[in-house]
Amino acid sequence: MSRKRPGGSIVGVLIYYGFLAVGLWATFRWVPGWAEIFAGSRLAQLSSTSFSDALSGPSTAVVTDWPTATMAMVGALVVVIPVAWVYVITKRGQDYDPSVVQTMIILPVAVSGIVLIVQSSIALAFSLAGIVAAVRFRNTLKDTKDAVYVFVAIGVGLAAGVQAFGVTLVMSIVFNVVVLVLWRFNVGHIYDLQAAAVPADAQLDTSGEDKPFQGVLRIHTADLEEAGPVVDSVLNDSVKRWRRAAETPTTGSAGVLDYYVRFKKKTPPKDVLTKLQQRGIDLQLTADFDSFAD
Repeated sequence: MSRKRPGGSIVGVLIYYGFLAVGLWATFRWVPGWAEIFAGSRLAQLSSTSFSDALSGPSTAVVTDWPTATMAMVGALVVVIPVAWVYVITKRGQDYDPSVVQTMIILPVAVSGIVLIVQSSIALAFSLAGIVAAVRFRNTLKDTKDAVYVFVAIGVGLAAGVQAFGVTLVMSIVFNVVVLVLWRFNVGHIYDLQAAAVPADAQLDTSGEDKPFQGVLRIHTADLEEAGPVVDSVLNDSVKRWRRAAETPTTGSAGVLDYYVRFKKKTPPKDVLTKLQQRGIDLQLTADFDSFAD
């Protein structure tokens, strides 16, 4: 059986939104006042708070009991899950960062809780800013686009914290649609549409490597999109070092994947090839290795 990366497919995201829509419809029908909250009535109340009132303390317009806090945090979590899902779908290989997925899921929950505490009190806001300044969080993202996902997660948490759940849902849907369209049509990467050639040994600059790549691993598959995560997973577990060299579509969804690889001393190439073909049996995956030493 082939092993797919956690997160599923675009169809799964659509099904998730479908269930969410059914849940919202049922809530609108059976929970009094929910439609007003969903439309952002509490956000409107916050907007009407004067500056002098904000300086004096938290706004009485915002409810901060535990059911409200639970609703805000759970709402943020429910809405951000498909955003994290889309990240998993659209990321491949070494650009995929599990910590970004975990951050996207946790961050909105934390932000929504913080917003409930701060409310419209400037004094509390400045206190929070001082605490954050004292405790510095630093992380180097593998891809600059990952920062956009983090910003969206923060936005979802902020909107959920003021109970503007309509805004959170629209933000989630619009963002995911834009990301999936850009990813599906490869916008901004026109040269990726051409078949990339794998350079020969003499053309591959490994002068700066203590242990250079040993050769090219070539993967033939009936489903190029699904095979990528499967191969990446096997290589992460089975080889010492690897890099995607080329991705060449052929007919339909079929194609060829090429990787530069360096094997572990105790793991011969034939074991890796066998493991790849076993994992990708449903994808009609075949693999062969061309050594630079030959």
